[in-house]
Amino acid sequence: MRIRGIIILLAVSLLLLSGLSASRRNAQTTSPAPAAAAAAAATPPTPEPKSADLPADGKVKAKPGQTINLRIHSDAPDVAQILELGLSAAVGPGIAGEMTVVAPTKGNYPVTLQIAQRELGVVVVDP
Repeated sequence: MRIRGIIILLAVSLLLLSGLSASRRNAQTTSPAPAAAAAAAATPPTPEPKSADLPADGKVKAKPGQTINLRIHSDAPDVAQILELGLSAAVGPGIAGEMTVVAPTKGNYPVTLQIAQRELGVVVVDP
């Protein structure tokens, strides 16, 4: 009799614990955290990445936060740079310089050749 009482007590305890666990799981999955929901609503979607070739494309337009993959060509050995962003890449005949730029705040960011001291194009960031 005593063993049967212990088994019944354990079975009832197990049922209560599983019921509590299930209700907690339902509460967690059905309602997102308020801070996470607010952050998701406040963050605009990130624009699709884009690619451009300079100097052929000349002006590359982007939105803030957008990723731009630049391929930069030059007929002579040189260093392509975007001074304001601190980016540079070696270029030359048969060597395309590559830069990945995450568009910063609104503005114009010239892409220049360091040795030739000429502008190849510009990254224009405008919301």
